[in-house]
Amino acid sequence: MLEPEPDAKKDDRSLAEAGPIDAIKALIAEAQAAAASETALLQACGVIVAASLKAMSLWGIVALFCAFVGLLAFAIGAVIALAQWTGAVTAMLIVPGALFLVAALGAWRARSHLRTLGDAVGKLRP
Repeated sequence: MLEPEPDAKKDDRSLAEAGPIDAIKALIAEAQAAAASETALLQACGVIVAASLKAMSLWGIVALFCAFVGLLAFAIGAVIALAQWTGAVTAMLIVPGALFLVAALGAWRARSHLRTLGDAVGKLRP
């Protein structure tokens, strides 16, 4: 861990009585202490972000797997239910067609949001 920088005001003399060189040294010491504390804060935030991203990705994978299994069960049930009215072949065309339509709509929406994200990141770059 970083050791705290010595306090510039520990001298018996006040900063006003000190010469310009001492004042500059005190200013540099304060700037170094501020930079060290900011670095420690950013490292702590980085650790928190990394742990959050790991947990988020793990739970995202679990959610996607469960959603896939649920959608698969829904599709099989829809084919079985629809086959009673339309026939097996027609049901096998209708259900996947509807699922592909929903998937295409979702991909189109995600692409528009990705473009918005790209524009926002582009404005942040110098």
